[in-house]
Amino acid sequence: MYAKHVACGLQVAGYSECDSLYQGIRAAETVLNVNVLHAP
Repeated sequence: MYAKHVACGLQVAGYSECDSLYQGIRAAETVLNVNVLHAP
């Protein structure tokens, strides 16, 4: 998920068109052992 070209997180579950859960980008980086480029 992103807003205005900035990563906010990853969608991890969806229950309906209007109801979903997401994992924040910082926590996702840790769990996936990856780095997301950070803009100043």
